[in-house]
Amino acid sequence: VQGPSLMEPEPFSFQHAREDFDLSKLPIDAKLLRSDPSLLARAIQGYYEQLFADAGGTAMVAIRDGLVHVQWRAEAGDAEEALFHLAVKMLRRGEYKTAGPMLRALLARNPDHPDVLCNLGMMLSDQGQLAEAIERRRK
Repeated sequence: VQGPSLMEPEPFSFQHAREDFDLSKLPIDAKLLRSDPSLLARAIQGYYEQLFADAGGTAMVAIRDGLVHVQWRAEAGDAEEALFHLAVKMLRRGEYKTAGPMLRALLARNPDHPDVLCNLGMMLSDQGQLAEAIERRRK
C-alpha cells in the first residue's frame, strides 16, 4: 500500500518578450542597459528573483531568444493564491507588463478562476484591448 503522494506542485511558469520589460523598474540607467545585453539580462534576472523572494519563493529566470522565461516555486502555502495577490499588487501599481504574464499563468492552471478572469479583463480594458477584455469577462 502506498501512502499519499508528496509530489510538489509544478512551478508557475510564464514568459514575455524582453523588450516588454519596463526598464524603469531597474536601478540602472536604461540607456546603459540597452547598450549592454548581458547587464540587462542580469538586471532583469535580479528583479524577478527579488520580486519572488519577497513573495515567499524561489524564481529561476532565463533570458534567451529575446524572451524572459520565469519559473516560480512557492516555499509554503497556497502558491496560486500567493501569485494572484502578487499580480494584483502589480496591477495596483500599474505594472501591467509584470502582472499580465502572471495572470495568464494562473489562468493556464485554472481557466475558470473568476478573480483572475476579472482582473485580466480589467487590465486588458485599461490597455485598450477591448475585444480580448470582453472575451475574458464573458467566461
